[in-house]
Amino acid sequence: MYEEVRMKKYLDLRYYILEIVISLILVMLVVVSFSQVIARYVFKISLSWSEELARYLLLWFGMLTAAYCFKIKVHFALTFVFKKFPFVIRKIVNIFIFSVLNIIFLVMIIWGFKYAYMAIDTNSPVMKLPLSFVYSAIPIGGGLMLFYNIINFYKSFIKNKKYEVPLMED
Repeated sequence: MYEEVRMKKYLDLRYYILEIVISLILVMLVVVSFSQVIARYVFKISLSWSEELARYLLLWFGMLTAAYCFKIKVHFALTFVFKKFPFVIRKIVNIFIFSVLNIIFLVMIIWGFKYAYMAIDTNSPVMKLPLSFVYSAIPIGGGLMLFYNIINFYKSFIKNKKYEVPLMED
C-alpha cells in the first residue's frame, strides 16, 4: 500500500509542475539565444526581441530555480562550522535561519507585488509585454521559496522527533 501511494506521488504531474515549468523556460531560453546567434552570424540580421525575451526568461528562470533549490534542499550551507556547535546551539541557529529566511521571503512577496503593481500600465520597449507579468516573478518565486522553507521546517523540526541532523535536510 505504501509503495503504491509513493508511486502515485512520483507519477503525479502536480508534484513535478515546478520542474516542468523550469525546464520549459530553459528550453525557451536556449532556443531564443541560439536563434539570435544564428540570425546574427549566418543571416547578418539582429532579432530585436530576442535579447529582451532572454532577459525576462532569465529572471523567471532564476526565481523559480531558487525555489526549486529550496524544494529539494540543495542550497548552499556552511556545514563544516555548523556541525562543530553543540546540539542545542545548532537547533537555535537553525530556527533563527528559518525565521530570517521567512522574513526575507515575505519582504520579497510584499515588495514584489508592489513593484509588479507599479508596472501594471507599463509595457516592455520592444515586445510590448506587460512588465507587471515580468516582475511578478519576484513575488511568485518568493512565495514558492516561503512555501518550501515552511515545509522544510516542518520536516526538520516537527515531523523529525529525533532531530539528529539539525541541518535543512530530511
